[in-house]
Order: sequence, then C-alpha cells, then structure tokens
Amino acid sequence: MSDLAEGTFELWINDERYLVDQPRVSVRQVRAMAAIPPEHQLVVEGEGSQHDWLLGDEAIIELSSRLRCYSRPPSSFGSAGPNPC
Repeated sequence: MSDLAEGTFELWINDERYLVDQPRVSVRQVRAMAAIPPEHQLVVEGEGSQHDWLLGDEAIIELSSRLRCYSRPPSSFGSAGPNPC
C-alpha cells in the first residue's frame, strides 16, 4: 500500500525522496529539484539484473514505477592520460 496521495508521484534522486504532482518530469526539472550541477551525469538505477542507464538532458522520465536516480561527476575512464603502471 502506498503512502502517496492520489495524483502524487515519487522519484528518488541521490537517496533523497522527491514528490511531484505530474506523472512525467524532464531531466532539466530533475536537475533543478535536486540542484545537480550541469556537468554531472544523471543515471537511472536499473532494477534487478537490468543495467543502469544515462539520461540525456532532453529526456522525459515516466514516474509510473519507483525510479531511483543518482548523479555522478564526469569521469575520465579511457582517457589518453599517462599510464600509472
């Protein structure tokens, strides 16, 4: 049983719960709600054996299921930097 009022949807961002009154939100709205810096990536956590996936800034998120998102700073994996070995 859900503790959400009718017409209220939930989204988890960086382990913080956000309640919204619309079934879809844009990534731009999510960034504003959670004060995510523009240079950070926004990732949806996959359920079970599903992989996590990146969200582009133009994406729309459907809130029909409990989604968990997190932000992460840009990474330099695979960069052409010096080899530490």
